[in-house]
Amino acid sequence: MIMFGGKAEDGPLDDCWCYNFTEAAWSRLEVPDDEASASAKSYHSVVMWNNKMLMYGGEADQGTSSEIFTLTFAETTTDDIAADKAALDEWEPLEDESEFTAGERQKTLRRKLAETIYRNKSHWHKHVPRCPDGEPPRLSNHYAVMYDVPFRNPHRPNDGNVLLFFFPLFLLSFLPLLFDLDLPFPPLPPFLFFS
Repeated sequence: MIMFGGKAEDGPLDDCWCYNFTEAAWSRLEVPDDEASASAKSYHSVVMWNNKMLMYGGEADQGTSSEIFTLTFAETTTDDIAADKAALDEWEPLEDESEFTAGERQKTLRRKLAETIYRNKSHWHKHVPRCPDGEPPRLSNHYAVMYDVPFRNPHRPNDGNVLLFFFPLFLLSFLPLLFDLDLPFPPLPPFLFFS
């Protein structure tokens, strides 16, 4: 169970706590100090999405908030860090390897170790949505639900669009028969539209 913020006697809080049901113990979630974290707030909405926690709105010291934050949880362990560090320590140029290739392989190992260390901690990310109608809504004391929106190409005509396109042509094909019109070309038979 993850809990962020809330309201205390001296105002809203900005810390994040985890409860482990197996060990029946609370632990504070540590986030690197060099990252922008969510401000202290209460009455905000939080949902879990894969390995992330999404948070929106809430009541802060400055009033009702419209901020959207994502908290990505740690994805690697200390064993992963130790394995990557050991691979880097054991690195040495191969027999038939050029100096450039050996250096690039060492850089790859260093980047992998740095990424593993980074992913060993939780990280905040602030979202800045586009708002064509003005400022984003400021809400508190609300609920939020996450769901997948199926992708649909707006330029691809569906069955309804095709029917709306051909139906007027189908009606026009009957005009010569109804009004006995002499056309320079024979009327189109209706079965062409429904073949």
